[in-house]
Amino acid sequence: MVKKKSNKFGYTRQYHISLSYQQIKLYEKAISTQNELYQFALKYLYKTYGRKHIGRPLPFGTGINYLNNKIKAMFIKEKYSLKRWNVKKLGLSSHAADEFLKTVFTNFSQYRKRLEQVGKISDTEKYNLRMNITKDKNGKHKNPKHRSWYRKGSMNFLRNNNSFKTITSQKLSNGNTKLVSPHHLNVADFGEVMVFENLKNINFEEIALTKIKRLPDDTFRLQITFTREKKRLPQNKVIGADWNMFENEVFRTSENRGIFIPKQVIKKASILEFEKDKFKSLRDNEYNQHGKTVLWQKYQRKQAKLSTKKANILTETYRRLAHELVDDFDTIIIEKIDAFEMRKRSLSMNKLQNKGKNKRLALIKPYELAKIVESLVNRQNKTLIKVDSYKTSQVEYGTKYESKHELKEVNEDGKRIYISAYTGKKIDRDYNAALNIKEWGLHPEKHVKLRDYPRLKASNLVEII
Repeated sequence: MVKKKSNKFGYTRQYHISLSYQQIKLYEKAISTQNELYQFALKYLYKTYGRKHIGRPLPFGTGINYLNNKIKAMFIKEKYSLKRWNVKKLGLSSHAADEFLKTVFTNFSQYRKRLEQVGKISDTEKYNLRMNITKDKNGKHKNPKHRSWYRKGSMNFLRNNNSFKTITSQKLSNGNTKLVSPHHLNVADFGEVMVFENLKNINFEEIALTKIKRLPDDTFRLQITFTREKKRLPQNKVIGADWNMFENEVFRTSENRGIFIPKQVIKKASILEFEKDKFKSLRDNEYNQHGKTVLWQKYQRKQAKLSTKKANILTETYRRLAHELVDDFDTIIIEKIDAFEMRKRSLSMNKLQNKGKNKRLALIKPYELAKIVESLVNRQNKTLIKVDSYKTSQVEYGTKYESKHELKEVNEDGKRIYISAYTGKKIDRDYNAALNIKEWGLHPEKHVKLRDYPRLKASNLVEII
């Protein structure tokens, strides 16, 4: 049985606040410093780990903290001629800078993953992409803006007076984050702030971070991140679930039960998508002819409204599907996967499976659905395990045989069946994957990835939430 790494989970709450003139000045000074730090850090990361240094490994673990401290030291020395971080001169606390740089590094590491993958293409392909020679199956150019191969997914520098809006504060050990009155809170770095909501029931022992955010209407919000101990239930009832992209099925469970998006929801979402695309086309044509006219603004509002309506319908559906998966079990095991990974998988699939891939990804959003499942698991004090998705459907359950299968037949129930090249059995691809996910989640030492990558540790193949 896999061991739990942590018994804590986090959640956030937002509160309306009012800042004094001095606090607004402090916020603006901190934001200005944070913007400069972002520009400096991003320039350093591109110069040190960018496209010209793809072979240089990114730091991990404590190495990330070392890198962030190095960037901070270089920043204050070059920009402010300081030897130590001075919050009075910078306006931004050292802790807030640390939290901000962690986010910057996380986003940059995601870009580096894609950069490493795209960097493997030939020089001819890179040239064709840059010169906009490469076309899709419909004959349209794939790169109309003539961007270089290394620009896709890259992080942008701040331009045209753009700015961040959020400053992270810290929970100080001396108790500075405390309640002065039901509507007045003493926040680290900012002092006493007025809160419109009643805060008398807040447990200050659970506060991990506080953030102050400025909205476009120039009002402020206080975002508090809480961490809470999770009283986990015994792992008596366990279920594994495979992400599915076939027809309207979202999950296939280790009990061979399918969890589906209702047909009426798909129909309603399709109608809204069609209407949205119609107004989007009208908007684009209006812009091409006359610029951003009153009619352009009208079409823009209509397509945005339809897009929001569709998103709300799908989010509500995801919540119901999450309950179907979670309610009757103590431990839920799923693949650790996102839409980018699913699109990558589609390159190796046949045309029958790949048809309409992006359309289905518009209905089944893995990231959002996984977050909803995670939130529900935490509220119900259960356990969620995410398993590395490597070859979950390609290895026959209960064996070490890897079938180099293509879709051999589709039976009357719409299940995807392949015939094992080793045992000769007819195997339901999705049910087989769900069984492997359950088995490898509970016993990661059995994961087939350890066979192909013996240097990996079993603990690195699962994430326990």
